[in-house]
Amino acid sequence: MVTRTPACPPGGHSLPELIVAMTFLAATLVAVAGTAVLAEQRSGRAVATQRATRLAAATLDSVARIGGVTAGSRSEAGLTLVWGPIGDRIRVTVVDPAGVTVVALVGDPVPDVPVLPDERPGPAGGGP
Repeated sequence: MVTRTPACPPGGHSLPELIVAMTFLAATLVAVAGTAVLAEQRSGRAVATQRATRLAAATLDSVARIGGVTAGSRSEAGLTLVWGPIGDRIRVTVVDPAGVTVVALVGDPVPDVPVLPDERPGPAGGGP
């Protein structure tokens, strides 16, 4: 009598099944690693854009309070901020070291607000 050994051992898997499973596992790990790299890049860009937007907003706020705005620029944290009037509005542009515009904001100048007499600073040394 001839006995045959089963192709799949009891309670186990055959070699082709293991090869297919390992291939799917490898493809899944490559996809997860690629997604993590892409997420890191996007997150870094988002942080850089947020930083540039905060700088532009602070500069726009400062420039908008100055009467008779003229064009100007300054560098901060590796970024160049350029501002100037556009008609009756003010534009602030943030440019990265490669010359690419990261963000541009446009705002209105702040009108002169009269200061009430009791809001003016008192004489030096305090007191009434």
